[in-house]
Amino acid sequence: MNDDQNNTRVHTFDNGLVLVTERVSGMQSAALRCMIPSGAVFEDIHNLGASSVCSEMLMRGAGELDSRQQADAFDRAGALRSIENGIRYMQLSVTTLGHRVDDALPMLMDIVRRPRMADESFAPAQELAMQGVASLADDPQHRAALAARERHLPAPYNRSTLGTAEGIASLTRDTLVSWWTHNTRPGGTVLSAAGDVDHDALVEKIGTACADWEGRVDMPSIQGPPPRGYAHLDDDSSQVQILIVHDGPSQGHDDAHLEKLTIAVLSGGMSGRLFTEVREKRGLCYAVSSSYRAV
Repeated sequence: MNDDQNNTRVHTFDNGLVLVTERVSGMQSAALRCMIPSGAVFEDIHNLGASSVCSEMLMRGAGELDSRQQADAFDRAGALRSIENGIRYMQLSVTTLGHRVDDALPMLMDIVRRPRMADESFAPAQELAMQGVASLADDPQHRAALAARERHLPAPYNRSTLGTAEGIASLTRDTLVSWWTHNTRPGGTVLSAAGDVDHDALVEKIGTACADWEGRVDMPSIQGPPPRGYAHLDDDSSQVQILIVHDGPSQGHDDAHLEKLTIAVLSGGMSGRLFTEVREKRGLCYAVSSSYRAV
């Protein structure tokens, strides 16, 4: 599929992998992102936090490269790499110069398909994930947001990407490897590239590299209606966190633009109505904002 107006092209491989590219004229850099359906919604109820630990281990070696060699290889390619474990997807990103895409792409795909997940990497990754959960004790606003999400959204889409201390502690290296291997399938995975990129060249390279990659992963079903309604959590703090959550239009709905416009009026920085009316004029709070985001 081709969109000549904005240079966006989409290709679906026979194994279900989707490639989306957008060539931006005049740019010398390129950004790659691989979205794998391995977010928090796919975690076993007894292993909540698997995606958090996994995100730490994926950057510690892949293919023939150990952790240090992998970091050095990305540096030699002039590439910046990052990873984000989300609710639905694990997102791996690489930014480099356009003429170095051929160097960076194989390393990105090795992280997806051939992560080392070495025994010696598991304990440090598990400890970092534990620290993420423990940090919530010093962040009441984040705790309140997670509690509101858990109450408003249906399971498993109401989960925290941090997981739980119990779930993280129950993980083993073998359990994590099995979980990642099961969820890392081309069907449901999206690979995008933007900037100084050649769509046809990427189709050829990815098609050859992923010819033996098979399988599909679909988003899990909703597990019953959420409780919603009013809830209060006691906390030993001098602050009060108040959150109001409501359903909004989906990104593809015609009203999505109106929702974004409303949010801009209410929370468009220091000129937003909430800031000027609630904080500045009435002095009722330290901070106030509104947002519109996908589940």
